[in-house]
Amino acid sequence: LGNTDLLLAIIKLIEDKMNVDDDIKSVGVRVILVVEDSIRFYSSILPNLYKFVLEQSRNFSTEALNAHQQMLRMRGRPKILLARNYEEAKELYHKYRNNLLGLISDMSFNRQGTKDKMAGIRFCRQVRHFDPILPIILDSSDPDNKTFADEIGAAFIDKGSKTFPQELRRIMMDNFGFGDFVFRDPDTK
Repeated sequence: LGNTDLLLAIIKLIEDKMNVDDDIKSVGVRVILVVEDSIRFYSSILPNLYKFVLEQSRNFSTEALNAHQQMLRMRGRPKILLARNYEEAKELYHKYRNNLLGLISDMSFNRQGTKDKMAGIRFCRQVRHFDPILPIILDSSDPDNKTFADEIGAAFIDKGSKTFPQELRRIMMDNFGFGDFVFRDPDTK
């Protein structure tokens, strides 16, 4: 797609995959799980995700007292893991579910070797069974799939939306624990 930020995203994705276990043990980092099988789409979403997460970590690290603490806070940024099919997503979820910060899932991807148009909602329902409050973002190129997202209490983004990156940032800011702490009255919101 001509986005040079993709090179940084590829490197960071490989680093995250290699370092996630050690960083969870030593620093207690959180994990964002992305489930997507379209090379074209994850090539566009990953640079946006990394740019956002690194920006948030940089903002957070400036609050540290010295250079060493700043480095530790940057190392403690959320790791992003990519699953390209149902089985991989399930394995990563069960391995890291105690450290998940959030889940971003496509609606349709391979399950047991064949394309399943409902794999995303099947996976998200299983996740909801284990964790009713985990922030989930369901994305799809079919806007009618929003009803499935509403059913499980997940946010929904239309992949065809021209404002996809901005919507992703806003939803992550509101639901993944980034940004200012906001108090809300449960009745009036």
